[in-house]
Amino acid sequence: MKTTATLTVLLVCTMACRAAPTAKPVQADAPLQIPYGAPQAEVARQLGLPGEAAPTVGGCRYWQPAGLPTGLRLMIADGKVVRGDIDSGTVRTPEGAGIGSTEAEVGKLYPGLVSQPHKYRSAEGWHYLIARAPADSALRYVFETDGHAVTTYRAGIEPFVEYVEGCG
Repeated sequence: MKTTATLTVLLVCTMACRAAPTAKPVQADAPLQIPYGAPQAEVARQLGLPGEAAPTVGGCRYWQPAGLPTGLRLMIADGKVVRGDIDSGTVRTPEGAGIGSTEAEVGKLYPGLVSQPHKYRSAEGWHYLIARAPADSALRYVFETDGHAVTTYRAGIEPFVEYVEGCG
């Protein structure tokens, strides 16, 4: 199954300047289309990224090629891109959520948001806000919050987007 997600990228011209001749360049300040569920080579070609392999950890690994926006790394499982992890930078969802968004802001963007206790820091008030992407029912967002604002988040397809430890 392949689903395409959009993450808004607010950065300088790193992606547009590295586009492969056969790929449509990704412009600065434009949506970054990540086809979750597609083979890594196809994603590299579509985004104009180098296709080097990431270190293998069983059937799962992370890929962070040159030209990918700061703070974004992609999870590869069985050769397919299944999730994006965002831990810093300006990468945002198409609806506008990202690092630093308040829980109230995320709640307004995603009706039906589900809150779950954080696996390790729930006693400190941390939790996960889980949302279905409005434009793509197969895509999920998991926002990790400190009880006030988003500290990290991930986008992708199930079950991979649910994995707290990533590939670990």
